Amino acid sequence: MLLPEQAQLQAQLGVLGPAPAGEAAQEKSDIALQRVALIEQKNQIDNKLKTLAALKTSAAELLTQIPPSAAACWKPK
Repeated sequence: MLLPEQAQLQAQLGVLGPAPAGEAAQEKSDIALQRVALIEQKNQIDNKLKTLAALKTSAAELLTQIPPSAAACWKPK
């Protein structure tokens, strides 16, 4: 669910392109606000994905610490 949303936000940012450099190349405020909002949303999703990856790693490490006799109780039949 997060990966497609991340890809969509990245695509929208790609359509907007990079912010103009320098003060001579000002862009419309609505476009600048849209870019800021998209970047914020993408950063939130990126942070959630990083947290999920860390949790996945922690869970995998914890599973290796369960004794085999106890692990048998958790295996699906």
